[in-house]
Amino acid sequence: MLRATCEADLVSVTTPALKSYVQQLNPTTCVLPNYLDDLLWQPKNVIASEATQSPARPKVIIGYM
Repeated sequence: MLRATCEADLVSVTTPALKSYVQQLNPTTCVLPNYLDDLLWQPKNVIASEATQSPARPKVIIGYM
């Protein structure tokens, strides 16, 4: 990843703090902020154990990279 960051034509980051750090590795760095509105995602205060979880509704796993 370090090599890719250094050799990229452009690196996009999500915050000005990240930009100032990454610019030391690659001067062509720009900020492309996250546009996900946190108000759209209201967490539910539900903790389901394996015993109470319905087989018709399997566990949802969300990954991010």
